[in-house]
Amino acid sequence: MSNTEEFHIFPDGLRVLAIVGMAGSGKSTAVKYTDSLGIPSVHFGNTVYAEMARIGIEITPSSQKEFRERMRKEHGEDYFAQLVLEKALELVKAGHRRIVLDGLYSMAEREFFATHFAYRLRILAILTDKEIRYERLLSRPKDRPGTAFTREDIVKRDHTEVKNLDKGGPIALADYFLDNNGNKAELVTRLKRLLARIEF
Repeated sequence: MSNTEEFHIFPDGLRVLAIVGMAGSGKSTAVKYTDSLGIPSVHFGNTVYAEMARIGIEITPSSQKEFRERMRKEHGEDYFAQLVLEKALELVKAGHRRIVLDGLYSMAEREFFATHFAYRLRILAILTDKEIRYERLLSRPKDRPGTAFTREDIVKRDHTEVKNLDKGGPIALADYFLDNNGNKAELVTRLKRLLARIEF
């Protein structure tokens, strides 16, 4: 486990982009595009799922929520950020100079990465109207890990992530914002323009 006070010497030119947004906003579409450019990503959700699998916990919307909250309470608000940092540092050591963090959740995690990556970190928030997000989430394959199955589940998840996981802060304080009320192609076009503008 990484120590939050540990100091890292990073190579010149390293840039880290954290993509944030509520469930169904389009983070996965954005990350698939950056992946297609050869930019590696570290997925917060997959890190959580891997820890749950290692411990032997079945992944459901309720178990995922309970696990995130319990581990943060027992090990600190930046527990999962520490796991993600370890994977990001492996990518840096492998020679990558552009890295995407998929799904940063809380202000504690934002502050954690701001401390470690400093000026190298930028945050992109993808914004989508609530009803559009709900439609997308309800149409997702039911075997996707952590998928909420009903509209009630989705509403409950939104409230839990904002209230208990402090998810709204990183979205509100993001460096860049992209609208995603349209289709995937439109989001990719906007993202492509943004990445060119910020030279990422």
